[in-house]
Amino acid sequence: MKTIHELQAEVEKLGEQAKGKSAEVDMEERIKDIPTLDTKNVINKLSNEATIFENCANKFYDYEIKAIESSDTRGSFYWNLIAKENQNVAKTIRKAITFIIREQKETNRINKLY
Repeated sequence: MKTIHELQAEVEKLGEQAKGKSAEVDMEERIKDIPTLDTKNVINKLSNEATIFENCANKFYDYEIKAIESSDTRGSFYWNLIAKENQNVAKTIRKAITFIIREQKETNRINKLY
């Protein structure tokens, strides 16, 4: 017989799996009426979002410098951390853009073979 802790762990695991499946279903439901996406539009939107995060990171680095100048070590650490996170998000978005472009080029190349 399983202990209460084992049962709780099992319930949590099943809950996480259900959330993952519902996220997939939600995505499929949202795009079912869209047969294709305009690649340029998607790339431009993603690029704009990355630029926003980069601009925020630059602003947070400015706040970090001001905090350092005012001898606020806790504040400077905080602003640096936020700036780095914004930079990481921008970098991830730019990597996704690169991946989308490479994937589409490869798909086009394969389609030409057949």
